[in-house]
Amino acid sequence: MDLSLLETLRYKIATGKDFAEVFTYFFDHFGDFPAFFEVGAITEDELLVRLLSHVGGALFKTKRVSLTKMRLIEIKEHDFIHGALTINGAVASVIYCTDLRQGILSVYRPNKSPHTDFVRFSAEMLPPNLAGEVSKFKH
Repeated sequence: MDLSLLETLRYKIATGKDFAEVFTYFFDHFGDFPAFFEVGAITEDELLVRLLSHVGGALFKTKRVSLTKMRLIEIKEHDFIHGALTINGAVASVIYCTDLRQGILSVYRPNKSPHTDFVRFSAEMLPPNLAGEVSKFKH
């Protein structure tokens, strides 16, 4: 397992068009190696959790989103988080670049065709003056 390949993965997360291929690359080079799960530390990234909740809501077409069984592992020196969870009972995996604030989510639903949905997501932080203006429009 070569952690320098995380740079290639980061590029694929940011620019890839075939998200299934990006996950295949992740599993071929990292996810299928038990030692990889010993690299990094368990984390709770508040922004990532909020993003997953929003993406899950859009994917399931609901405002009621349940994120459970979440286990996120952060490799700080590579600005990278990977992990697994369930979203409204469906098995999901996420790969995410903390510095880019961009990631890809994979959600497996056996009763749906296709069985797996892939979603690239990102967050753009608003400047403080603009963030204050946005709050005026919330109900």
